[in-house]
Amino acid sequence: SLDPDEKNLWKSLEERVLQPGEQPDFSWFKDGEEFDPGERFRVLLKDDEDSLALVFQHVKPEDAGLYTCVASTSTGKISCSAELTVQGAVHHLLREPEPPSFTLDLTDTEVSMGGSAMLDLKVTGYPKPRVTWYKDGKEVTAGGRFRFLYEDEESISLIIKNVEMGDAGKYTVVAQNDLGEVTTEGSLFVRAPPKFK
Repeated sequence: SLDPDEKNLWKSLEERVLQPGEQPDFSWFKDGEEFDPGERFRVLLKDDEDSLALVFQHVKPEDAGLYTCVASTSTGKISCSAELTVQGAVHHLLREPEPPSFTLDLTDTEVSMGGSAMLDLKVTGYPKPRVTWYKDGKEVTAGGRFRFLYEDEESISLIIKNVEMGDAGKYTVVAQNDLGEVTTEGSLFVRAPPKFK
């Protein structure tokens, strides 16, 4: 609610530009862009208290920003601004949302049984995509011989130690965020050890 600042706005308006019997026109702006608060919020005008309030309901991270109310009459304008912050959600506002995209797809990999395999990929997107690995349709989780390596914000590798013949197959990775979902896949081939006579 912007009650304190908007109350001051109303009193300043009365003192400076409001003529007897005249009602002001109010315009609302968020981060400099005009918007209609009636689409998501409620505007309360209390004549007895000479106050104007913008009431936020079910606040979302994207509601954070600088709100400005401009009151206009035939003789002038006056404005008042207030900043709304949403606790714990600042990181959501750092950049424009972006759907997931693989900048490095999985590729077919061959490794000898008993060796180590590394399946690499790179994925971008904002918010940071959720990445899920599958082997022949079954989800792969970290543990035992399987480890995930995160070299940087975009690079992810699945490392398989002491590779067994049963590790061979098709590996699929799904990356998703609120804007979309993408998939990449590659096969792991395992070479059997040479037979000695």
